Order: sequence, then structure tokens, then C-alpha cells
Amino acid sequence: MNNWCKNRTCLQYLSLALLLGLVFLTYTNRVDDLDLWWHLKSGETVWHDRALPQHDPFSYTTGATAPFSAADQQALTHYQQPSAFQYWGVSLRHSWLGQVLFYLAYAAGGFYGVGLLKALAFMLTFFVLFQAMREKQAAPLASLLVTFLVLVIGQDFAYSRPQIFTFLLLAGLFYLFAEFKRDGRKVMFLPALFLLWSNLHGGFVFGASLLLIFWLAEAGKYLLAEKFAHFRHTAPTRASLHRLSVSASLSFGAMLLNPNHYKAFLLPFGVRGSLFASIEEYARPMLYEYHAYWFMLALVLVLTVLLLRTIDPADLLLVAFLAAGSQMGIRGIILFTIGAAPFLARLLTSLGQWLGRRRQLAAFCQRPGVVRLATGQPQYLLFLVFLVLFGISQARAGVLRFSLNGGDYPEKGVAFLQGQDYPGRLFNPYNWGGYLIWQYPQRQVFIDGRCLDEQAFFQHQLIMGGQGGSVTTASPGQVPLWKRLLDWYDVQVVMVNAVSPEGVVVPLVDLLAFDPDWALVYQDGTALVFLRDNPANHGRYRDGYLDKRPRIFDEIVSESETGVRERPATKGYYELLGTVYLNRRELGKSREMFEKYLNIDPNNAKVIQNLNLLRQMGGEAPLPLPQQPKSPHSW
Repeated sequence: MNNWCKNRTCLQYLSLALLLGLVFLTYTNRVDDLDLWWHLKSGETVWHDRALPQHDPFSYTTGATAPFSAADQQALTHYQQPSAFQYWGVSLRHSWLGQVLFYLAYAAGGFYGVGLLKALAFMLTFFVLFQAMREKQAAPLASLLVTFLVLVIGQDFAYSRPQIFTFLLLAGLFYLFAEFKRDGRKVMFLPALFLLWSNLHGGFVFGASLLLIFWLAEAGKYLLAEKFAHFRHTAPTRASLHRLSVSASLSFGAMLLNPNHYKAFLLPFGVRGSLFASIEEYARPMLYEYHAYWFMLALVLVLTVLLLRTIDPADLLLVAFLAAGSQMGIRGIILFTIGAAPFLARLLTSLGQWLGRRRQLAAFCQRPGVVRLATGQPQYLLFLVFLVLFGISQARAGVLRFSLNGGDYPEKGVAFLQGQDYPGRLFNPYNWGGYLIWQYPQRQVFIDGRCLDEQAFFQHQLIMGGQGGSVTTASPGQVPLWKRLLDWYDVQVVMVNAVSPEGVVVPLVDLLAFDPDWALVYQDGTALVFLRDNPANHGRYRDGYLDKRPRIFDEIVSESETGVRERPATKGYYELLGTVYLNRRELGKSREMFEKYLNIDPNNAKVIQNLNLLRQMGGEAPLPLPQQPKSPHSW
């Protein structure tokens, strides 16, 4: 009997096991998703009520937004207007089963349970994906390499939310597609897959599109096989196509057995043209980001062109659809990565076979050393060594150490509010809504990451942006729009961060600092809490009101210094700190910040002018201002 280290099959399974261990190390620790909180609370509500919600229990703006006057509508014509599509009724229930699973994992083991659930889901995803590659007759080593590439790309999409179930079931869908080409009997599991998927996460609509494309492609090959020889070797038999047609029909029926029925199919189309499309996840991927994804996409395109004659038309249509989706939004990257993985593994296998048939390489490939490397154990041993080294680097980050990114949430601010008895409603930033839903359920939020009401999302932007300006610049008797919106909703408490993630002072904070109707009652380096200064609230804060403007300056400095440490490439923090330090006459610190800004962006004339002012104070020559580009029509 061969020694285990000489048994290629054992080495293949050992490589796969180690690869799945890397998935555990890579995907377990991160549970810092901004959306995790409201998913947990929604799952808790469904589990304890034993019923799906009919009305939003967490936000007071859902379906009850403030009306705009005719003058307001005229003033807002240059903004993209909210659509008439009602999201909240559909979005409340579209991931109910996935949310319940997340809550049960949390109830069983806290955030350890959540991390383990996520790790298990990703490990199953990669295992099923590997099996799909092998089902597609890809070589074992090619399948392992592509699986590792997917692991690297997927690190940016290690969500702690029901979307991970879409990744798993998408891998299962492509496994069934691959199996259909070989035998075709397992497609009868498609209805069960889509019944589960349609209740776990709304991504099943994407899967439905892939199923429709696959069925059309297979039916087309069957009809064209008699006329075109190219389709004969890949066309399904009549019996196989019949099984696929029956399974696809039952699958579409199973998809309707979700709480939203047919309306679930409308949600993705409504979001694409809405204000929600401005959220980062819907943005197009930038060329300088997601480097491994661009490598995979380029590899797929090059190999497709090289081996086009041997590619199944159904595979070509599916991958083209996935590639197009990945270019429309960042969310599509991980879906392309999972769906294109079996295709890419098969292409790499075909490339190896094609190269082996080249006469120029025949003599070289027949050398004993090359044969052992290509067909024996050394390739797997090298891969195992690489996986071990990569695993060690991953383990250094800590195993089962769950980072909640506590600094991103107003933990102390929430604890402060829980000890007060302030009446009225709370206004909050978008990114804190989910955390408040979970940690401070006593109060409903204004907005959160569920994106239920587009009008509420729009009004949140107007309030945070200080639409209408300050009370001192408004026309006599005219109240700025941001303030009228807070009045309409009877907002008594505003909890907000002073600095945006781009390193800019939040306009609302700037306006509240000079508004006599709002008093500052709390500040901690992460959040500010303002209380409406009216007779009903007098005496509710036992320590008295804080001196607004100096405390807000302190908050800006504290949040900006934190931003410099955690996001040093964000240039806005340096300009903001330089300006604040300059106002405080801390000239050395001010100069340091402006210089660091210019290391990132050397062409900002405003920053250069401020730095020159400091240089002149020290007797140094000023820096030259950037030249403005001449107009092509200038003389």
C-alpha cells in the first residue's frame, strides 16, 4: 500500500480540508456588520411573536413621512426625487428565516454563535463550490486553486447577515447546473432549493434569473442540435430537458411561497433606480479596488477568448450575465466570483489539456521530472505548504476573537440616553440606526440600514445636510427645512456624530451649534447628544447644559484624530484638523496636518494658502499655488 504522502487522492483531500480550515480562520472573526444589529432584532421579534411583522416596529418614519409644501418641492427640484414604490411592506419580511437563524445562533452563543454560523455557512459554500468544479470535470488542482482565489476575493464580502445564505445556495445552484450536464437527475432538487432560498434571503431573485437563462440555453441547444453540429455534443436529451423544464416550473412556483409572493421580484428593480442606489454597496467597482476580482475577471475573459470553440453556450451566457452584474454594483462581485468559479476551473483544465497537445511543448512535457510535477504529488505538496503559510498569517489575527468595531457605534451615548427620561422622538444618523434598534429598543429610530422608506431616506439626507441653512440666514419668518422636518416629527433628541467618514463636519452639527433652540447635553468623542431647549425639557438634565461651541470643537478634534488613526488615507481629516488647530492657535499641529494633507493631494489651493500663512509666520518662503488649467478658448 502506498504511503499516505505518496497517495495523490489523500493529498487532494488534505488540501481541501486545509483550505476549508483557512475559510474558518478567514471568515469567523468578523462580526462587525452595520446591518447585523437590525437583522438580530428582526429575528428575535419573529421568533418570540411566532409571526411575521405587518408594520414596522422599529422606525417611526416608515410609511408616515412628513409632507413637503409646494415651495419645498420647488426648491428641491434639483434633487433626485423619491419614487412611489413602497419598499417597507416587502422589505420587512423578505429575509425572515435567515434573520431567525442569526438570532438563534446569537441566543445560543452570543457573538461567538454568530461567528460560528457565518463560518459554517462559508465553509459549506466553498465545499459545494469545489464539488461543482469537480462535477464540471475540472482537474483537482485547478479546482483547489480557483477555490483559493474565491476565498481571497470573498474576504471583502464576509457579511454577518442573511446574504451569506445566498452565497451558499448560489453555489448549490451551480452544482446542480454542472450535474445536469453529466446526469441530470439532481435537478429535481431545484424546487426545494428555491423554496428555502426565497425565505432565507431576497437574493433568490438573482438565482431565478440564472435558472431562466440556463433553461433557455439548454432548450435552445436542444432545438438547434439538428441543424448545427456545434450544439450536438452539449445538447441535453429529450428526457433531461423535460426534467429540467418540470423542475424549473416547480421552482418558480416554490419561489412564490414567500411572505411577499410576487412582490419580492419587484424589489431589486425598484432599488436600482431609487435613492438607495447611492449606498456604497450599489456603486460600481473602481479599477483600483478589489484587485483579485479584476484578476479573476481578466483571466476568465482571456481564457474564454482562447478556448471559445470548446465552451458550452449555456456556460457562456451565465458567465456573461454574472460579469455584467458585477460591473453594475459592488454587490455583484461576490456573485460573479462564486458563479464563475466552476467555469474558470474548467477553463484552466482545458487550457492544460490544450497546451499538452502542442507539438512545441510535447518534448518538454515528456521529460520525467515534468511528468512527476504535472501528474504526481509535488504540486499538491507545494500547494499544502502555501496554504499552511497563509493559514499562519491568518491565525496571527486571532482565532475566535470577534471584533465588533465598538468605536463605530455610540455605546456610551446610548448608555447616557438610557439613564434619562427625555420625551419625544430621537433623530439618528443612518449608520447608527441598526445598532440603536438592537441596543436601545425603548425608542424608535428615524432611519436605519433596512432602507424601508425612500422618502424617509431622502428627508434624512436633507436634515443631515442642513437643507435651508441656518436660522440667521433664512428669510424673516422662514424656518429652514431641516428644522421644520425635526419639528414635524416632534424630534426632541438628536444623537449624531460630528464628523462624516469623509472627514467633513456634518452640516447639521454646524447648524445646531448656533441654533438657540437646541442645547448640547452630552459629548464623548464618538457622539453628540442635543436636546430641544424648551420649558418642557428644562431641568431634565441634572448636570446642566454644556457649553456648545467649545465642546463641539473638542468633539470634532477627537473624532478626526480617531479617523486619522483608523483611516489614515482619508485626506479630509487632515484638512479639518489643520483648520481647527489653526483657529485654536496651535500652529505646530496645524502645520503638521496641512503638510500631511498635501502628501495625499498636493493640488488643493485652499490648504496651500493656509500652510503658506503658517510658513510666512516662521519666515519661510511660500509654496507655489497650483496653476489653473487654461481654457481652450483663452488668449
